[in-house]
Parts: sequence; C-alpha cells; structure tokens
Amino acid sequence: MGGSSFVCCAVAAFHHLQGPVCEWAHPINAVSPETLHQAANLALPDGIHNLSDEKVFFSLSTAEQQGGASEGSEDVNRASSGEILYGCAFFSQVTPTFFLPHNS
Repeated sequence: MGGSSFVCCAVAAFHHLQGPVCEWAHPINAVSPETLHQAANLALPDGIHNLSDEKVFFSLSTAEQQGGASEGSEDVNRASSGEILYGCAFFSQVTPTFFLPHNS
C-alpha cells in the first residue's frame, strides 16, 4: 500500500433483492469487487434496520486479486491480497416525514 493508511471510501446500501451492495467507491480500483461486496455485508449487518442510527466497526481480509494491474494505472488494486483492512460504517434511517413538503 505504499505506507498509506487510507485505502478506499465506499458507500453501501441495502437493495431489497440483492441485499447489501456497494453503490460507490473511491478510488474505484483500490480493492477487488469481492472485497467491496464483503465490506458491504459487514457494514450493514442483520437487524440494523431496527435501529434509528448506529456505528459499525469491522475488519476484513482482502480477496485474492484477479489478474494484474494494467500499465499506467497506479491505483489499480492498491490493497495487497490477504491484507487486513479496518472499516467503520455509519448508519442512519430517514423518516418518511423528511420527504414531505414543508408548509410555510
């Protein structure tokens, strides 16, 4: 990782058919898609929808990389295979009234 302590920032969401999914990550190629999927599952554990807001701290081992980095791409798969990554997730539910128009 070149001495950097930051690898990736990602947004996970719960899809009603697919379960936890990674919607966005930056840099996109910092970790493999398998690692992002694993992180989404850990960031949104079972039963978290029963809480109004919560913090989740987790660790995971990066997945085996498929292929190598392409030429000229410095950030492709920056995390080494089998490396332990630490993450934190912040969860908050939005009430339905948040989306209603406010009368002045």
